[in-house]
Amino acid sequence: MDPRSVFQEDWFDLGNQKVTGAHAVASLHDLQRAINEWRRRNRSQSGVGDTDIVALQIVFDAEKEGLAVSPRDLSERLGITSAATTMLIDRLEASGHIRRERHPSDRRSVILRPVSLALEPYPALAALSDLIAAEADSLTPDEAEAVASFLGRLAEGVGKLGVAELRKS
Repeated sequence: MDPRSVFQEDWFDLGNQKVTGAHAVASLHDLQRAINEWRRRNRSQSGVGDTDIVALQIVFDAEKEGLAVSPRDLSERLGITSAATTMLIDRLEASGHIRRERHPSDRRSVILRPVSLALEPYPALAALSDLIAAEADSLTPDEAEAVASFLGRLAEGVGKLGVAELRKS
């Protein structure tokens, strides 16, 4: 199979051919495009920005796992400054989506909690979370191991990449 053909619309029609790494990369690109399109649709319908949605997802996921998220955690996960994080938290708190609480064991620290796990203001966020969980649950142990290994290696590799400098010719 010509590797370039995996990026055509009918790349998934493999016939008798084995799935290759190129197919996994094409699927990853498809997922990235689908999520970007979902975010665009959600942003235009809800008026809520991408960073707010990602921040809510982080706080809601942590709550479901019984974990606490601090403003610093959120800042690091989102890659934004502490000032931008404070503005984001203020916005989400004012809109009634999250609340600040004192950390149970370190009263000097603050943790972020969702007002409700129902995610009612963002049904699309709940739907995305449910879809991802359902698809993950449907994986066989071998599939889960392969996907986790592939994505983990990619994440590690991306974390080690330097920043490319764009130069004018």
